[in-house]
Amino acid sequence: MGRLSKRKSSATPVRNGPLKAYMRELDSYQLPNVGKLCPKKAVQLRDGDFLKITLVVLDNLRNEVSLRGWRLRRTKELDGLLPKKRNEVCLVIEVDEDDAREPKVQGAEEVPLSEVTSLRRIVMTNRPYPECSFSEKEARPVPDHIVYTEYPLVCRWKLVTRFATAKKRVAKSSSEKALLVLREDECEHAYGVDDESLRFAFRGRTVKGGAYVVPPRDETNLVEIDADLEPETEAVPEEGLGMPVAEPYKSLSPNLFRRDIGPGEVLPEFPKPTHSSDVRQQILKGRKPLRTVADAISDIPESCSNHDVEGAAKKSLAAYDASVPLPRCITTGGGGNYHPSGRRALTLREHACLQAFPLEHQFSKTGVMRQIGNAVPPVVGKTVLEAVKDALMKADGLI
Repeated sequence: MGRLSKRKSSATPVRNGPLKAYMRELDSYQLPNVGKLCPKKAVQLRDGDFLKITLVVLDNLRNEVSLRGWRLRRTKELDGLLPKKRNEVCLVIEVDEDDAREPKVQGAEEVPLSEVTSLRRIVMTNRPYPECSFSEKEARPVPDHIVYTEYPLVCRWKLVTRFATAKKRVAKSSSEKALLVLREDECEHAYGVDDESLRFAFRGRTVKGGAYVVPPRDETNLVEIDADLEPETEAVPEEGLGMPVAEPYKSLSPNLFRRDIGPGEVLPEFPKPTHSSDVRQQILKGRKPLRTVADAISDIPESCSNHDVEGAAKKSLAAYDASVPLPRCITTGGGGNYHPSGRRALTLREHACLQAFPLEHQFSKTGVMRQIGNAVPPVVGKTVLEAVKDALMKADGLI
């Protein structure tokens, strides 16, 4: 009998795991040419980022000391997400949805002492810029290299990137990104402001359950849904936000949903999928089966507006199965979609039904295809806005 071959585990190691028996936590560590390292202090790393120390760890097996903590990055390195202000930094946290630990626990990173270059002062605050920061209006100009290397840094934001699994994180395939102002309990005591004060400073007096204004771009929290997600990922809008047509579209066209809120507000959760192709999800979570092309267009009355079947362009293409989701996204040019028979183009009304417009919807007389292709599917918009409304009502204590 031959020997069984050993399988290499494909499991992704747990980040920031519990200390092993041969490890112990140190109160502090004196690093030559740098200084005393301990929790709550911050250091600059060789790659230009920073680390807010939460734990100093001694590995007795290797006789090595490492640091655990939260990574921070200069706002100018965030691809335009935040204004490029000198010495402004952002907390960067990556979260695995299959890890039950708190985001800041699992999201802490471990770095060796060899990556540390210097101690830095970082002020954690949720006060609006330029409070607490290096002033760019000093009487005399200060050279950039002095500001960057010696002046305090200020952190007002955290960028939280979520991944369905640790494997997705390693592959950089995220499901959601949220750019959030720090909460009061995340700030240093002297620099934190409570939510009510932030809301009042931004909006003035508000009426519970009243209208909410749209905040300016540089004072918002936002959340993004990545465009390159696999169609079956739960956070992708096509995968069932009540769409009465084929989801997911498996579209080559990116889809992005962004939610903005003002200072002191809590970011609403993105709605959970209502439809799924997975039978287990249908049974366990009560999700509906995906609707098909036939479901969307087979019951359109002949008399319906914008439904000129006879006038549709004739085609000679391969027929396709109408009992499955639409293979491509609806665009202003149609997205390459055609009737399942392969013998004609889709009518404007068929395009509209595949884009989740109700039969009774009346379009303007000109540019109908552009109206259809540019639209957020109405049922998706309704689902998202209902979730936002519920979050605002909950924040006001009305539900």
